[in-house]
Amino acid sequence: MEVLVQIFTLVESSRVIYYSVFDVTFLQSLEGSNLLIARSVSIPGEMTLENCIEWKLENNRFSKFSANIPSEVTLLHRKAKLLAQVNALVHKVRYPYNKMLLAQDYVYDRKFQEAREFLKNPSEERLKELTYLSDEVEIRKQEPKLVALEIQRQRSDREFIMKSSERARRFLIVKISASRTDEELNHFAGLIIERNFKIPMSVL
Repeated sequence: MEVLVQIFTLVESSRVIYYSVFDVTFLQSLEGSNLLIARSVSIPGEMTLENCIEWKLENNRFSKFSANIPSEVTLLHRKAKLLAQVNALVHKVRYPYNKMLLAQDYVYDRKFQEAREFLKNPSEERLKELTYLSDEVEIRKQEPKLVALEIQRQRSDREFIMKSSERARRFLIVKISASRTDEELNHFAGLIIERNFKIPMSVL
């Protein structure tokens, strides 16, 4: 079965730096790298993420380099793998808060807005005007104020996850991209393993 992937290559040498079946545009953050994305490419069966830097892609054809791999290429390859690891961890943390139906964000926003409005004026008359909240109260069979407070709590939890994961993601992306040595990358690789994007995520 043919698997189509996205390939990141160095423009000047066509050397493969990284590939994935998922979107790889996040690698454009790598500093000082003239990289090119090739989309929907079928890779050779013997190519792996570990040995892909031994390959080049020219005119939609793969071939192997015979020369040794430059140290700067190895460093760039490590950066790409670490950035992919960061993205995967962020996805894992955020997924429970984003596995939703089409346009469900709109529904959650309306519920939150109506919960906030009700708490400003918690009356039966106001509840009748807030259709999303009143439906939720009817379904849960709970006091309207309790339902409104729970909706606010859920929104607060989601905001915390998004904000803290984005702070950690941006910190690591900037630091990994700007790293110049293996020692620096080892430090940030250790941070990723140690923290594993656990909740709560403090400022790194």
